[in-house]
Order: sequence, then structure tokens, then C-alpha cells
Amino acid sequence: MFSVADLAKVVPGFTFEGASGNAPIYSIRGVGFHDLSLASGQAVAVYADETPIPFGYETIGVDFDVERVEVLKGPQGTLFGQNSTGGAINYVMAKPTANLEYGLNLTYGRFNTTDISGFVSGPLSDTLRARVAVRSIQGDGWQKRYGPVPNQLQGPADDTIGRQNQLGGRILLEWRPTSDFKVLLNVNTRRDRSDTQVPQFNGLRPSSSQPVVPEILAFRCRPKTTGPLPGIRIDYAQNNRWAEASARIEYDAGAATITSLTAYQRYKRYAPAREHDGTPYPALRYGYRGDVETFYQELRAGGTFGGEGSWLVGANYEHDKTKELFHTYNPLATSRLLFGLPNLSSGSKSDNQIKTYGIFGNVEYPLSESLSIQVGARYTKADRNTQGCSLDDNGGLAAIFTAIQTNLVNAGVKKTPIVTPQVGGCITLDPTATPALFKGELNEDNVSWRVGLNSTAAPGTPVLCERQQGLQGGQLSAGLRDLLRPIYPGSAGRPAGLRGGREVARLAELAV
Repeated sequence: MFSVADLAKVVPGFTFEGASGNAPIYSIRGVGFHDLSLASGQAVAVYADETPIPFGYETIGVDFDVERVEVLKGPQGTLFGQNSTGGAINYVMAKPTANLEYGLNLTYGRFNTTDISGFVSGPLSDTLRARVAVRSIQGDGWQKRYGPVPNQLQGPADDTIGRQNQLGGRILLEWRPTSDFKVLLNVNTRRDRSDTQVPQFNGLRPSSSQPVVPEILAFRCRPKTTGPLPGIRIDYAQNNRWAEASARIEYDAGAATITSLTAYQRYKRYAPAREHDGTPYPALRYGYRGDVETFYQELRAGGTFGGEGSWLVGANYEHDKTKELFHTYNPLATSRLLFGLPNLSSGSKSDNQIKTYGIFGNVEYPLSESLSIQVGARYTKADRNTQGCSLDDNGGLAAIFTAIQTNLVNAGVKKTPIVTPQVGGCITLDPTATPALFKGELNEDNVSWRVGLNSTAAPGTPVLCERQQGLQGGQLSAGLRDLLRPIYPGSAGRPAGLRGGREVARLAELAV
């Protein structure tokens, strides 16, 4: 297996969607969550050595030097918390070895794509082992530029798009001073400078009555019989970076094994140009910048009932801070004029702080030699605070939203003074139709549970019968889609930006 997309070939019911520059969407049995926001929680939880990777963009490139991948289907809220209504994926990384081992893997494919990975593992002393792994994916562009040559942005000096440029590395240190105490330190980093994917122009369908600019009107689909023509020099390369340091401490106290998981993660996303119109002109082009910081702590204890069955209790805490800045460039779009004023570009920003607390427990106990029962539950509390707004980019929207307020005052709808948005400032309208920074909070708590019977009455044919429930947490947004809605609608009693909501997934399953 070379990538997470390969899981779809071996795991029935698992699907993966993702293109360069897009958030990966994981779905199990049709349950997934399609949202491109940086701070969007998934419906399929992704873990690496039982440490959560909370947001989809952060999972890109995690799958190297992997010992195995565990895929759990159905709601997994009891052990993995909310945002696992579809299931969970846990990457188990290859660990340091007692003897010296090393390996190298090289693949070569179309467009000069090379995938090189290697590792070195072995003991540093009687109590300390180490493993170092690296991976590099490089490839030429697989899309051809064509069209006239507007002199706008300078990028790579070739006519291809779709280059791959990914690097990743991981250092694992395992310290065993005694037979009942173990510490595993994991430090890893990844960098992705691959191009974002560019759509292909296949026709012109104006979305408004505004006249189409001559450049777009004259642009044609790529001739199939001719080679690529010189194109615009726009640099579509991203610069996304990930860094993590985690520590797993285990102590065997005899009656129970106590485990502590501590992790600090940092992810930065930078995608200055993501094309959406399929032409070399700025009719619809996006730019992204984002930052995610996560701290995670879990403490749990587990053991057996005198050698029979098993039990597990624990608690965890996660603190996520996200910042996202989004720009839309459309100076040549049919929407470039609004109310007779220029609408050349816009933006939005969103800052989130999310604190999640969880307490969980699980018991599995044999009722007979061939039948066992499993019961688990988790209480989760999540507090999300968001502030953000849609932004003026260069003064155009500031003038437009001043005109909107003027029209509302003239119509007798707006009773407060007209406030002209600052250039680069917020244009989101509050309930008084005044530009303001959107602020909201979403506090949720829930209980996930699971009850199941496992039978091995027929040799080699286990039977599972279970009932479980998981929940998908809501989230807040402050983008353009919230402009025309009140922030606190009385009917719902929640901020208008609330998306996702309190989604409950219940599963009854009989499997052989």
C-alpha cells in the first residue's frame, strides 16, 4: 500500500476522495463529511499510533513506514470520541527494532514520478532503540498549459502543471529502562509543495447578465490535434507544512497498565493560487492560508479480570486553535460588477478555538467459552469559539456594502448609522445591517455507547451482534453564505453559521 487511496482496494465500504489542493474526504459505508474548511471535523476519525489527527488536511502524507493500518467500521465514539460516526482509521507505525535493520523502496511511474522511501532501525544501547524513516515523492506536471500569454504572475519556466513535491521524515526513540516501563518518542515532519489541480475548460456558461469580457469570450477548449501552446506563468505550487512531537508512556503496575499519550501538532497551509475557471485568466481563482495548532493529552488504565476479559477506563483533553484566510479573485468574472460597482475580489477569515474533554470506559467479559459481551460508553464535551467574517479585499466590496446600507436606510429597514467598511475589513452584516466581526460559540456534550455480543460457537466462524451510537459535532462558519442571514435566528436558538449540527449515527449490526 503506497497511499491512503489504496485502502479502497482492500477495505470493503471504504472510499477516499481527494485531489491536490483539496481536503481528503474519508467515507466508510457512505458516511463522510464533505467540507473544505481547514477546521472541519471529519466523520471518519484518523489516528496515528492512537494519537488523533483532528483535521483532514493534516492527514496528507501520514502513510509512510507503516506497519499496518486498522480500519474500524461504524460509529466509534466510545473509544475514539465524536466525529467518528463513519468509523476510524488508525495508522500503526513501524517501531524501533532490537537488531539493526534497514530498507529502501523505489518506484517509478509516468511523468517521471518517483516515490523513494527508506528506514534505518536498531539499538543505540541496551535500553534505547531508534528508527529513522524518510519518504520523497517527486513528479513532473501532467497537465498542459495552453492559451494566450497575459503577463500577470511569474511562475515556473515550463508549460506543465501538476508537479508533485512531497517530503516527510520521522524519528522514533523507544526507551525501556525496565521490563515494566516504556517510553516512545515520535518526532515527525512533512512538507508538500505540489501544485494544486487545475480544472479543464470545457465551455462557457455565464451565470449573470453582465457582459463577458473579450478574453474569456474568445477562449476555446483545447484543440485535440495540436500541442500545448505557451500559457500564463502562474505558480500553483503549495507550501504546506506539518510538524508533530508526541510521547507515549506505559507502565505495567501489575493489576493494570497505565498509558499516557501526549502530543503537540502544528500545521501550516499556503496555497496562493487555486484555479476554478479553467482559463489562464483571473475569472475565478482562490488563495488559501491557514494555521492549526493542537495539544492532546490522554491518560488511561486497562487490565483483565483475573486473566479473563478486559477493562479500560480513561480521560482525554484536546485543544485546537485554527486560523484560516481565504481569498477569491474574480476581476474578469461576470460578477465583477455588483450594483454597478466593481467587485474584483473578496475574502473571509475564521479563527477557532476548540476544547474537547472526554471520559470513556469499555468492558469485555466472557459469558461462556464461546460467548462474550462488550459494553462501552464515552461522555464528550466540546466547546467551540469562533470569530470571523467576510472581507473586503481592495475597497470594491467596501463601496458595495456601503451602497447596500444606503439602500436599506432609504427603504426604512436600517435604523442605525451607515458604517463604511475599512479597506480589507469585515463586510459581514450583523442584525442591524452593520458590518461587523462575527462571533459565536457552540457548546455541546453527548454520550456515545456500544453494546455487543461476540460468539465463536462455530470454529473459525466468529459472529458479532452489536448496537452502537456515535455523534458528529457541529461547527461555526462566517463566510459569504452567512451574509444574508441573521446571526441568532430565534427559531433555532443557534448562530446562523452553525453547520453540521447534532448528527447522531446509530448502528445495529449482525456480522459473520
